Amino acid sequence: MTHPPYELAAELDAKLGDPADPDQLFSSERFRRLERRDEFPAELCDVLDQHGLTAYYVPDQHGGRLRSHEELFQLLRTVARRDITVAVAHGTAYIQAVPTWIAAAPERAAQLGVDLLAGRRNTPEAGASTKLHGLRGVDGGHLAARSTRATGLRDGGAQLAMRSRLLTWVLDAAVSLGAVDHGLRLTLDRVFGATLHGLRLVDLPQIRRAVTEAYADLLASEAVALVATRSIQTAPDELAVVAPAASAYLRERSSELLELATELSDEEDLAKLLHDHQIVGAVCDSPLLALRCLAGQRALLTRSYGSPADTLTRPKPPAGALSAVLPPLRAEYLQLVSRSGCSLVNSLPGAVSELESLARAGVVSDQLAGSSAVLRDVAADLHDRWGDEPASLDFARRYALCFAAAACLQIWLRNYEDHEDELWTGGVWLEACLVRLLGQLRTAPVGRSETVQIAYGRLMQVMARQWRTDHHLSLFPWPLPGRPEPS
Repeated sequence: MTHPPYELAAELDAKLGDPADPDQLFSSERFRRLERRDEFPAELCDVLDQHGLTAYYVPDQHGGRLRSHEELFQLLRTVARRDITVAVAHGTAYIQAVPTWIAAAPERAAQLGVDLLAGRRNTPEAGASTKLHGLRGVDGGHLAARSTRATGLRDGGAQLAMRSRLLTWVLDAAVSLGAVDHGLRLTLDRVFGATLHGLRLVDLPQIRRAVTEAYADLLASEAVALVATRSIQTAPDELAVVAPAASAYLRERSSELLELATELSDEEDLAKLLHDHQIVGAVCDSPLLALRCLAGQRALLTRSYGSPADTLTRPKPPAGALSAVLPPLRAEYLQLVSRSGCSLVNSLPGAVSELESLARAGVVSDQLAGSSAVLRDVAADLHDRWGDEPASLDFARRYALCFAAAACLQIWLRNYEDHEDELWTGGVWLEACLVRLLGQLRTAPVGRSETVQIAYGRLMQVMARQWRTDHHLSLFPWPLPGRPEPS
């Protein structure tokens, strides 16, 4: 693991301890007890305060440590991987603060920063019932400013709420990917450990294929989250497309993974995870709403595809280059409609050309380059045909899948030279993710069944090794808390 936001998340993960140790405050056993008592996780939120998580809700100009929304996402994902309820309970403070950060007078924003960093909170009055229904973390937020009046705002009403949503979807994304992390780990514990008629479940072809596809979904989701959260600062004027595309993709993938997990396991932790993930829609947009948002921008998206980026807008730093320093957030560029379309999806033809050059140089396989070319053609056809059926949400869903594919391409192309492990060399994870995405787009890759078998076979080996060595399942794996790194 060499990417700083992941290193930051690993530090928090280590502080929270081994979730399998019942003596740890952030243990699975503690989460079960809170669930059975319908109790708000106030003590756990206090611990997160002590570990400094709240500082990442406050921009650095107001005394906090929020300089990178990618860092914020990875920290919230780490908490959500332990327990969705706790992530929502604590992360709601960020959602409440965003309107102030983007529209308040400086003195108002500075005061809110002071309040949040001081840990001032809303807690139930003594003797009051603390039993909450649905997701116990949804109680209006763990932290609160001393004054709740929305004074000092330069903007207001529905427009401010919608502009704020261009930033607060980070919590949605963290919950979705944290659920995938947790759910896939529980699933692999089951399929690698259980047997049926003398065979391990993972040795059954259908189950082996299903969990490998789930792992490909996780890695593609990571690529989407990386590009999307970095785009908050590299392309704030395109968030009207980036946010719903990323949210729709991540939410649908996490729902599919949890459905698979419930088919293969009946663990109590999984039942709670599924329950929390279903109810978290109380604070997160549904995939349907996100898809409608994309469909509403159809004309701009189809018009901009294939146009040179510099004729549409100012040049943007590449969100996929993970070593690049992120510029500060320019809130004044937040727009409810992306007039320049989506530079990430518009980069697909150029990215495919790069991959084809790498195939000729022997860096990646011809099959990978060929599959990326198929994807390019699918994206071009989508943009051509979308105008004929403007109300179709199926086109919006396919657009979100093309967005995910473009994110995978950019993350691999901009970073593969910095990573020489088995997951990155030769584009192992990229090929499997593109094969998976083409399948979701109902299109066959180059080589058809042979390409699928080879790509998933390679990825399965990496997934099994990460699970067996007690590492997080990730593009940038690190040891699980309490499990020493193998020498």
